[in-house]
Amino acid sequence: MPLASPSTTHHADPPSNRTGLAVAALVFGVLTAGVALLVAFVGVFLPYAWYAVVGLAVLALVCGMLSIPRRHHNSSAGGVMAWIGVMCGVVALVLGVWGVTTVLRTEHGSPAAANGPVLHPAPTPGQAGASTTPLSGTVVALGQTYTVDNVAVKLDGPITFQPAGMVQTNDGSTVVRAAEFTVTLTNNTRSTLIANGVDVEGIVGGATVGKVYDDTLHALEQDIAPGQTVSFLVAFNLPSAPTPLLVEVDPQSLNSTNKVYFQGTV
Repeated sequence: MPLASPSTTHHADPPSNRTGLAVAALVFGVLTAGVALLVAFVGVFLPYAWYAVVGLAVLALVCGMLSIPRRHHNSSAGGVMAWIGVMCGVVALVLGVWGVTTVLRTEHGSPAAANGPVLHPAPTPGQAGASTTPLSGTVVALGQTYTVDNVAVKLDGPITFQPAGMVQTNDGSTVVRAAEFTVTLTNNTRSTLIANGVDVEGIVGGATVGKVYDDTLHALEQDIAPGQTVSFLVAFNLPSAPTPLLVEVDPQSLNSTNKVYFQGTV
């Protein structure tokens, strides 16, 4: 009996191997897409979960593409599972790349973030030359967002302070000119942020300025749960003329000294 020529011999992948890859693609694809949607819209995991999403999405795509059967040994069930895995992997990969990009951008700050220690003058009497004290955090512009210990911090403003009722300051100083800001915190940690652990201070010329309160503007009283975003108002007592202002925000002052400084002329 004549032997088959090499050109007519067909080496096919075992169907069981293709079916196993199809099942793996389906499982990895559906699981990864579900995790990606949870992280994107619910925020139940730490931001670094995006790296796992990207890795699992690539794995789902590889398994799916390898398991898609050829026409001459097609398996309809395996093909369906493979294509579902591929489509879920594509969705998860797109969300994962977006998430990783967002994490990197917020972790490293905006281009306006200062590199290295930034100095601000310490108050000195008279016209003597001012000394300098290094700040213990990154300096960004007003309106920027910066992440400190997995808490995204944003400071908007200033706007004109419209007092309601009795006005007072926490240091007993007379209000000269009050500027109001909106602080927005997004808790991307696994623990609740305690309200009295959120520290916000205004600094002018190296000295802390008084906070202004009235009948409607109070200190933060609401704890911030994991995944929750909370905004609150803060107002500072400033000199009458426009002046450079640093706003120091430490979202976890009870257990961390990491902070961010927002800088602008107000």
